[in-house]
Amino acid sequence: MRRILRNACLLLASATTPLAAFAVGAVTKAEPAPSVLVTTIKPVSGTLPDRIEAYGMAVPANNATQTLSLLQEGRVRQILRAPGEAVQRGAPILEWEASALARQGWEQARTQLALALQERAHAALLLERHLGTRDQLDQATKALADAQASVDALRREGADRLIRTVTAPFDGTVVAVPVAAGDRVAAGATLATLARNDGIVVTVGVDPDRLADLHPGQAAIVQALRGGPARPASVLRVDAALNPRSRLVDVDLAATAGQVLPGSDMRAEITVGTLSGWLVPHAAVLEDGGGAYLFQADAGKAVLVKVAVLALDGDTDLVTGPIVASQPIVRTGASQLDNGDALHEATAP
Repeated sequence: MRRILRNACLLLASATTPLAAFAVGAVTKAEPAPSVLVTTIKPVSGTLPDRIEAYGMAVPANNATQTLSLLQEGRVRQILRAPGEAVQRGAPILEWEASALARQGWEQARTQLALALQERAHAALLLERHLGTRDQLDQATKALADAQASVDALRREGADRLIRTVTAPFDGTVVAVPVAAGDRVAAGATLATLARNDGIVVTVGVDPDRLADLHPGQAAIVQALRGGPARPASVLRVDAALNPRSRLVDVDLAATAGQVLPGSDMRAEITVGTLSGWLVPHAAVLEDGGGAYLFQADAGKAVLVKVAVLALDGDTDLVTGPIVASQPIVRTGASQLDNGDALHEATAP
């Protein structure tokens, strides 16, 4: 019985030997692992401007606006310009006419002046005929001077012009017209507000972590969110406290009113310095839950390199990280790679 079992085992072993040899041969002849076709570029170090991006609104500067008013009470006859309208110096804004009370005050002053002239002449005649005194003449002279001063003051205020056209004192933009045709307005009431063409400020909010990087005079560009070209600007003022509503730091940028309209929602880029690093194509930089990364080629293998993106400029990213200067950076095909994958490269033109 033992001999029969041994013979059976020998027979089984001889039968399985060719299968084992076949399996080994299959492993030996397996195809090589697939290789990803990529294009690469040489690592290049460089710099890009350090820019702060911020958003805000264009408003007239505090020292660039002027309110128009008259020192007499009256009535608005006609509105000739609307808010937002550009005007040149001397352009009519509205028509105004004096009230009955203002007219009466002017007529009374003129009557008082005429009476004072007569009394002064009468006092002089009496003194000449020895029927009056020097003191009477002095009093009449003083009364005449007071009456003349009152008329002159009213004339400087425009009281002699019962109907007036209020005009723009400079080239600018009508910011507000708080009155309407037919309104009765008190002396000194605001009739219109104008902003100078060179007095537009774009106020933007900046992350307080960048406050130390901001200084007056730094160059910037501003662009309306609705579209249009970017316009040059400069940092005018940097707040030293947080805006209680936005929790950001307000920064004023000087702009030109002819190019930036008050009330426009704006985007700004403020150049605060220069950043150094590696200049790589934007397509070469990938991101996942762990942050940004790229691949370098080392002896036909993909090497994953963690990087930090410092700045963007069109299709170019400025990054920093443990990049090896002698190893090409994968430009296209990076999205198909994992760390350690085989690759074969063709130098990008």
